[in-house]
Amino acid sequence: MRTKKTILFVLIVLAMSSCKKDNPIAPGPVDEHNFVQLTNLKIDPAIVEKSVGAKTDPLGLWYYSLDDQKVVLADQARTDQWDFAFDCNRNMILVNNGKYKSNKVIYENGGKALFTISAKLFEEVKEAPADDAVYNKTINYSGEYGADSYALNGDLDPNILGWVQSFEDGVLLKYVKAIKNRTIIFKTNKGKYAKLQIQSVYKDNPAKPTENSEKYYLNFRFFLQKDGSRNLNSAK
Repeated sequence: MRTKKTILFVLIVLAMSSCKKDNPIAPGPVDEHNFVQLTNLKIDPAIVEKSVGAKTDPLGLWYYSLDDQKVVLADQARTDQWDFAFDCNRNMILVNNGKYKSNKVIYENGGKALFTISAKLFEEVKEAPADDAVYNKTINYSGEYGADSYALNGDLDPNILGWVQSFEDGVLLKYVKAIKNRTIIFKTNKGKYAKLQIQSVYKDNPAKPTENSEKYYLNFRFFLQKDGSRNLNSAK
């Protein structure tokens, strides 16, 4: 009797094993992520409520604080109260660091924010670089760091990593196409690390923009590590 029970048990185990092979366990749910999403943020002085003086400001920049998660009035341009500015006419992202002197950055304004760019998807960026010396540098496709930089834009120079695609199959595009596997990493003015992805500069973030898409609507997402560490793993 015991022998029969043993044989029956073995058969049940084999049957269960066979079922597992034929019916693999379904994968679990995809990890959810923490990030701040901004959609259709109109890049216009009247809409983003810049100061009165900003309406005639020749720089015409649009300022954002990652630390405070808000648009900053243009009358704060000479302070460290913002981390990056966006120039939508040139599709350029500028870091608030007072050591850079150009026609688009306020020189010696006290800003000390840093940034770099990674050729990875937003979810793939798990950690910010530890060495401050690698920030605010141009980066080529071999991962080598070049000269100091205060701005990130498109692939006008095919050797330099940018966040937006200007050419496709050798033809200059008539619209702005953000590159998905580009993530900008910041060290904010308050010393916190963040990662950011520009998704679109068109209204409603169209999957396939055209030259007729309505421009000057900024769409981006970012993750700010509030504990001060370099950990940028945004999975919940």
